[in-house]
Amino acid sequence: MDWRLLATIALIGGDWVLRIGLSLRVVMRRREASASLAWLSLIFFVPFVGGVVYLLVGESRLGASRAARYQQVTKSLFEQGAGLWIQRRAWGGAAARFEQIARLGMAQTDLPPFRGNTIDLFGRSGSFLGALCEDIDRAQDHCHVQTYIWQVGGGPDRVVEALERAAGRGVACRVLVDSYGAKGFLRSDRARRLRGAGVEVLGALPANPVRMLFRRLDLRNHRKIVVIDGKIAYAGSQNMTDDAFRVSRRKHVGPWIDATARIEGVAAQALGLVFLRDWQLDSGTDIDMTAFLPEIEIGEGAEAQVLPSGPGGAPTAIRRAVLEMIHAAREELILTTPYFVPDEAIKTALESAAMRGV
Repeated sequence: MDWRLLATIALIGGDWVLRIGLSLRVVMRRREASASLAWLSLIFFVPFVGGVVYLLVGESRLGASRAARYQQVTKSLFEQGAGLWIQRRAWGGAAARFEQIARLGMAQTDLPPFRGNTIDLFGRSGSFLGALCEDIDRAQDHCHVQTYIWQVGGGPDRVVEALERAAGRGVACRVLVDSYGAKGFLRSDRARRLRGAGVEVLGALPANPVRMLFRRLDLRNHRKIVVIDGKIAYAGSQNMTDDAFRVSRRKHVGPWIDATARIEGVAAQALGLVFLRDWQLDSGTDIDMTAFLPEIEIGEGAEAQVLPSGPGGAPTAIRRAVLEMIHAAREELILTTPYFVPDEAIKTALESAAMRGV
């Protein structure tokens, strides 16, 4: 038989094996009907390319070894934290109206609501960076900084200088940035300066062609967290950037507006746990969590609950919490987001809220 005919038969046969095999996998994963239908259409009507695209980005793969390590680290850290929080009676009891939301969050992340927190909100990068540098300058034990993007130059250089000063007086400083989002920073003299001052600087989820065979490279760590002495924490959408970040007069873009919460209280320790889990996953080191859980006097203040989402762990935690909050709304519902791409469940919940007079 002609080798060209054999090659053609093998190519067609391989294509159909790939299509059928991946189609069965899509169906067995039981996603939303719209997502499954989109993948099935791509796999069936775009030979080979559709299958390759699905293999690259169709599933949330971070690698089997990382998944196993994630479970191990999470169990260890959460057990250490939970024991001390229970002993210190730091767990809060959410108001009856919000109890279901709190229970949902705890079921997904094992993190309860904490009582007695002070929370301030920053809506501008300048005020955020100023307050952050002041807190770093008052740090006595540790400063943990995690961000997706770290702008080289401008306002964030003040944070570099503050971390250098902190490390110089013996404060343990760690910086964890996404290896793709902050690749410019990791190659810059700012990262070299921090390392030279004794600050540990690490890139999360390193990307290279070999890793692409085992995990999705587009799954990034977008967390923005700062934890200082286990007593103060920052969390929100603000990267380590200022108002000049990617502003172009020609394109009439910017400044970017982000929101960041400054949290003082036990909830800061829950954010510290999230940081330490990510740090251990990417550094391969083991850390005693109790060293970062100082006893805090708990007074009057806000109830706060931390809901860490992907990559890994509970990727739908925040979406489920938002959906539950929409259903719980009785008087007013305000959403502020740069990316509004609601799925059918969110759209239906918003419509229902409006129809019942919210």
